[in-house]
Amino acid sequence: SLGGGAQSVVMADIDNDGDLDFVGTNKFGSQIRPYRNINGLGFNSIGLFDTGDDPYDLIVADTNRDGFLDVLTCSETADTITVCFNDGTGLFPTNVSFPTGTRPVALEAADFDGDGHLDIVTADWGDFGIGGDTVSVLLGDQEGGFLARVSYSTHALPSDVAVADFNGDGALDIAVACLADDVFGVLLGNGDGTFQPEQIFDAHAGPRHFTTGDFDGDGDIDVAGVDDGAGTLAIMMNLCDQPGEPPAIDIVWHQGHDNIFNIDNAKFATIDPSGNPIMVGTTAFTSNEEDYHVVKFDSDGNELWAASYDGTGNRFDNPIGVGTDIAGSIYVSGQSRGTTFGLQWATVKFTPSGALLWARRYDGGNPDAQQVPQDMAVNDGGTVAVCGWARDASFQIVNFAVVAYDGLGNELWDIAIPNQSSFTGVARRVAFDGEGNVIATGYVTDDDEFGEEMYTAKISPLGDVLWTKRFDGTTTTSFNETEGLGLFADNGGNIYVTGSTYTTSQNLDVVIAKYAPDGTELFARAVTRPGFDDGVGIHPYGPGFLVVSTTANGIGLEVFDTNGTSMWYTSVPESFGSNSQKRVTFVDDQIYVATQNGSDIDVHHVDESGTLISTTRIDSGASDTAVTLNGASDGHLYLGGIWDPEVLNRNDFSLFKLLPEGTDVCAVDLNGDTLVDIFDILAFVGIFQAGGPQADWNGDTIVDIFDVLAYLADFEDGCPGN
Repeated sequence: SLGGGAQSVVMADIDNDGDLDFVGTNKFGSQIRPYRNINGLGFNSIGLFDTGDDPYDLIVADTNRDGFLDVLTCSETADTITVCFNDGTGLFPTNVSFPTGTRPVALEAADFDGDGHLDIVTADWGDFGIGGDTVSVLLGDQEGGFLARVSYSTHALPSDVAVADFNGDGALDIAVACLADDVFGVLLGNGDGTFQPEQIFDAHAGPRHFTTGDFDGDGDIDVAGVDDGAGTLAIMMNLCDQPGEPPAIDIVWHQGHDNIFNIDNAKFATIDPSGNPIMVGTTAFTSNEEDYHVVKFDSDGNELWAASYDGTGNRFDNPIGVGTDIAGSIYVSGQSRGTTFGLQWATVKFTPSGALLWARRYDGGNPDAQQVPQDMAVNDGGTVAVCGWARDASFQIVNFAVVAYDGLGNELWDIAIPNQSSFTGVARRVAFDGEGNVIATGYVTDDDEFGEEMYTAKISPLGDVLWTKRFDGTTTTSFNETEGLGLFADNGGNIYVTGSTYTTSQNLDVVIAKYAPDGTELFARAVTRPGFDDGVGIHPYGPGFLVVSTTANGIGLEVFDTNGTSMWYTSVPESFGSNSQKRVTFVDDQIYVATQNGSDIDVHHVDESGTLISTTRIDSGASDTAVTLNGASDGHLYLGGIWDPEVLNRNDFSLFKLLPEGTDVCAVDLNGDTLVDIFDILAFVGIFQAGGPQADWNGDTIVDIFDVLAYLADFEDGCPGN
């Protein structure tokens, strides 16, 4: 029960545990009531929290950019919106209100002016003809609050509001349902937080509530509204007369994987030395029964095999990474329930054909504790390193831990740092350098003041700790947290690290550091920007390196030279998302980023100067979630994720093969030998007989004789150089 006057409810992960919770309004009590998801078994109320008087509509958004979803309500009697701030646990003890127009009954959040801060729009119904008939736009400030409203006139009784780019010009627009006049109104955005006068479209009914989406698959946002009095539905197709342009990124094929009726959630992907994409995630029929699940495809989209690993506890097994060696063997590591209540690290190796070779477990000396792996890396020779945190036998010390195995599964060594009472350590990321040394970064307890310091260690192939380095990115002692979240070693053995630091309690910044092979600090500093920027990935790029960051409104990309001087910065918008470092990849010097856009995926192309070249919508026809993006050596992209094609199937693995515009790939060279000959025709015959997605050569969704004719025509044209 939500309490008296349950007016609105929304589902979201309010405690960041990966499960969907929900929050509803208790209108008569002027409160919200959140319910926490109990591992998929039900929901528990976690209390009532004050909001504005008579909360009517409710949404969630991270207004203060602290990484946790806040709750926003609109008060139809107080003429305000109220932000209920998430304290980081899914509770909402504090709130603040901001004035709107008269009797707001709906609200939405988006970044209208592109400044990286969320803005708000409300539909102001009015009070029996007094006031109202407006939408109020409140631009966000830099503190999680909002500036004074700016109102725009609408037709009578605006009852609902939505935000989308309706005319495809890159600026967000506002749509409003006007109940009394039976119309939808659209206010085109200028991109700077201001809007043009309302344009109206006849709904042939009184739209009370509505939603948006690309209903006809033409790439434009359409509108569907319901008249709850007449019981009718009005659907309005977007007929923008701007000439359509071909997509900048083509879908070569799309393939799904369904492990019977299980919930299959993809988490990681890689490409083996033969160019075969490999996806890793979990499969389970019920929550807390997950197993590792590995699926290997060939480059034509054919599923080669699928395999699972169920740990010794026959319970929860959750992978944290995947890698391959030069022979194509596959390594997966993660957290796994043991035979007691403890959680260990479990690392497994599969042959290229999918046979499980070995499984090794690491418990940090305490099999009854929860040991949490964070990352893994594999070198060409088959040595695998896993890092994370491990609690010792006393349960009093949490160590920055790393363990290494050879290709036969023998444990080579393990280390635990700092292994001191009252100190805590966590290894977040691990990598190899060219000489087989292991590099790990994360954080440990600050040795001279409150908080944590970034901690980086270099370990020899024999397990000797060659050196360790600390970095404190802030002089603030009251809110002092710096941690490493990404690293790589260049060909000269220099080590580059990125992470995050709180320069103030309201400002999270990226940190970058470079260490010589002997551990000499070459530079280490914070990259200061307003708001919250979390350095989560770092990659060699051109003559320098690129840092991937998670921001409040998207994914940040910044290129530095080898001395740590910034060359350029840009960001790609995204309203929500996580693990952004897995959704950025490179083909030559071109950068590609996958972001979530409602139930579809956008793939953005950014060139070597930081210019956004194109954005292409990827839509399977079902609900799609972006998880990984990998660039192949032949110029193709593999977009891995989750989709839900049928209700009974629940979540399934999803994999798209994409071809960026201008990529020098010969489509008719089906066997990949760089020649266009009879063997490619034989390859197409095999594909056609199998009836897979690649056989639909003319793209009409039907595999028939016309696909054969289309392929033969392309074959006759050949490819450049053949």
